[in-house]
Amino acid sequence: MIEKIINLVLLSRFLHYFLFTGFGFLINIFSILILTEFIFGKENYIYSYFIGSFLNLIWNFIFNLKVVFKIKNEIIVRLINFFSYHISMTLLQSIAIVWVVKLIGVKYYLFSIIFVIGSFFIFGFLVSKYFIFKKKNK
Repeated sequence: MIEKIINLVLLSRFLHYFLFTGFGFLINIFSILILTEFIFGKENYIYSYFIGSFLNLIWNFIFNLKVVFKIKNEIIVRLINFFSYHISMTLLQSIAIVWVVKLIGVKYYLFSIIFVIGSFFIFGFLVSKYFIFKKKNK
């Protein structure tokens, strides 16, 4: 029984999504932190957010395609769908981030970004699974 549960968890797309997207999230956060603290300054944290998000999106597309959802067909269509969805979500998140930062202060910009990105996580998995990387019936 426990072996079945362990196998189910290890084979779970959600677990794979969580691990690979989680690593992409870390790429995003560390990029934002380094760019904001050493290049752009706290007042321009949003530029760091866009650059970090772009790096994250490249990572997530490659690993969601190849490892999480194991897709081998219609890659260009999925790429367009993936980036269309995620660019619109990035813009929506940036509005939410700016709002939260204005509410709690630029001193807490990183917390605001983590909070907003985390809020979109489950929704992103569902969109990826059921729309972007959905396997087509033959």
